[in-house]
Formats: sequence, structure tokens, C-alpha cells
Amino acid sequence: MEGLNGAAGATVIDSIENGSTRDVYYINLNLMLASATTLEAQTLIRTINQQLVDRAKAEGAGTVSLKYYLAGSVVAENRRIMDPSDVSFKGVLDN
Repeated sequence: MEGLNGAAGATVIDSIENGSTRDVYYINLNLMLASATTLEAQTLIRTINQQLVDRAKAEGAGTVSLKYYLAGSVVAENRRIMDPSDVSFKGVLDN
């Protein structure tokens, strides 16, 4: 997580938690992301998602499911089955 936050130059991820099943992770985003424009937030989440998917592959994990939360609400989720590197946006980041 430090590497991801360091690459962004700020704390973007507050925590990463294990989800309800194997290879499911909940990424809790820092509230500072709420002040970004929708496009900026989407771009940042896409970058984080790609890095996490690449890291999981490098560590030999299966296909991972990543859910991104901002202030307790789901704002994005990767497309685990079709294309784990791609992200669909929900709630305040859906446009």
C-alpha cells in the first residue's frame, strides 16, 4: 500500500481489507479523493486497479475482485471475469 500511495504523492488508499471470499479485496480510499473531479478520481482508481491486478498476477494469485469504497460507499469495482484491469464506476463516480 505504501508503494501505491507513494506513487500518487499522497495518501490515496487508507486500507485494503480481505473481502468475503478468497481473492476479494475492499479498498478504502482516502476522503481527499472526494475533492477531486470525477475524471481525476476515475483516472486515479484505474491506475490503482491496474497496479493491484498486476501485483496479484506477479504473486501468483488468481483473478482478483477489487471493490473501491469512499466514505463507506462503493464507488468502483473491477470487472473480475471479463477484464480485471477494467473498472466500472458507481454512485458519485458513475457518469
